[in-house]
Amino acid sequence: MRKGIIIFLFLPGLLFSELVKVKVTNINGFPVENAELRIQGFEEVLKTDEKGECILEIEDKKPVSVKVSHPYYYEKEVSLKFPQEREFVVVLIPFVKQKEEIVVTATRYPELSLKMPVSQKVVTKDVIEEKGESTIEQVLTGTPGVSSIGSGGYSKVPALRGIARKRLLLLVENARIFSDRRTGPNASFVDPEEIEKIEVVKSPLSVQYGSDAMGGVINTFMKDFPERGIEGRLNIKYGFNGEEKKSGFQIGKRFGKKGISFSANFVDSEDYFSPKEKISMSHYSRFNTFLRMGHRDENRDLSMGFLISRGIDIGKPTIDSLTSPTYYPRENHNLLFFNWREKGLKIGEIFIHFSLNPNFLETLTESWKGYKTGETFARTESFDQNFEVSLSKSLFDKMKLSFGFDSFLRNNCNAINIYRVFSEKGELISVTEEQSVKNGYFGNAGLFLTFDYWGIKPLDIVAGIRNDFFKLKSDVTDPSIKNNVKDNALTGFFGVSVELKKEIFLYSKISTAYRVQDISERFYTRIT
Repeated sequence: MRKGIIIFLFLPGLLFSELVKVKVTNINGFPVENAELRIQGFEEVLKTDEKGECILEIEDKKPVSVKVSHPYYYEKEVSLKFPQEREFVVVLIPFVKQKEEIVVTATRYPELSLKMPVSQKVVTKDVIEEKGESTIEQVLTGTPGVSSIGSGGYSKVPALRGIARKRLLLLVENARIFSDRRTGPNASFVDPEEIEKIEVVKSPLSVQYGSDAMGGVINTFMKDFPERGIEGRLNIKYGFNGEEKKSGFQIGKRFGKKGISFSANFVDSEDYFSPKEKISMSHYSRFNTFLRMGHRDENRDLSMGFLISRGIDIGKPTIDSLTSPTYYPRENHNLLFFNWREKGLKIGEIFIHFSLNPNFLETLTESWKGYKTGETFARTESFDQNFEVSLSKSLFDKMKLSFGFDSFLRNNCNAINIYRVFSEKGELISVTEEQSVKNGYFGNAGLFLTFDYWGIKPLDIVAGIRNDFFKLKSDVTDPSIKNNVKDNALTGFFGVSVELKKEIFLYSKISTAYRVQDISERFYTRIT
């Protein structure tokens, strides 16, 4: 009889209740174990398991408040609404962001930074905003192992352990950035106000990325849409030195698992001056606009974005700026990217990247000897394309295998030089025109395989191999130059990390790397 009464008393609650799964993660998406959940009106305290998950039984059609707490994280209160929602993800923010929580994607798949057998550093959004600099090179100043080379201003490029000049790979949202500057790309067209984080990996990574990654990789990630609700930001800046003027805004909105963000920034600066003198040709102007749309849940991270950058009248300060001033009249980038990471598949985790970037750069150098004696104008242009598809699969709970294919193509590459000579009266005496690259093409495609084995404690062993195929061609007129070049390169690496104690790792790595000539080096400057 007592048993029947108990069933009768609880039956109404069972009929009108709902089971809801709550998953608690940190800001990097990793589960938070032993987080406590308290439902408003109930004394019982529930805890999350090793997956960060907990099942709640809540009366249907009534919004309830749930407090989520953990000793290492700020407490968060969320409201659960029914009947539309049956699964919730709660993101907790740590009191102190520990190094082991920082995630690096240098090996193409997110890994905890402490466990990677490479030297790396992540420059976070907070650090970038605190510095308030104008370029990526300036943001990275002061980062261990990072220096700068170049004549100054927007022409300066970052260097890792002294290696730069097209031996250091720059990525923006996993898209390879290329420049026909002799110093190599500097990604100055990206406004730091639009950057979420910058990953700096000081290790040869040709196995992961192919050519140009001899000294390491700098991967820049643009700002994301907010975790929930709507967020906005207004940027206004004025610098007395150089009369630097900057204005812009960012706004983002989250719609459940989907989101959108948009930003625009404009900056203009006159010549910078030191206590002794004005620095000639240090002026610049730039306009940026960035749009991102995406979908994110525990198994899928899908985003696409469009970055438009317009650089205007960018000076190049040099020691002879008064007699041979050089600047970039225009620099245009139009980066469209698509990133898709799928985790909830039986075959493993899939990552797909695709990007397009039609771009051009103009350079103008004048010669002065009391009057303008001449000028040299150069314009380079190309249509850059990136593609990657890769798969990562865990085997036997002790090993992860990753393999895939990627390619980088530069189509419609053209480089033209125009030389003008003037008289003392400013009259045009002569014009000479040459096209050093015509209908140029650069293609680099690679197959790669890496594995990570941690079955022998306290060791973590990683290794990989890659084979690349590349092709260069151009419609050149010099019969002494072979205008169609094909070759291949084989690279590999082997690394071991040892966990001496919690949060203390010792690692060692040996690897090979390479760099392919670009089109200009092959068909114009003849640099080998």
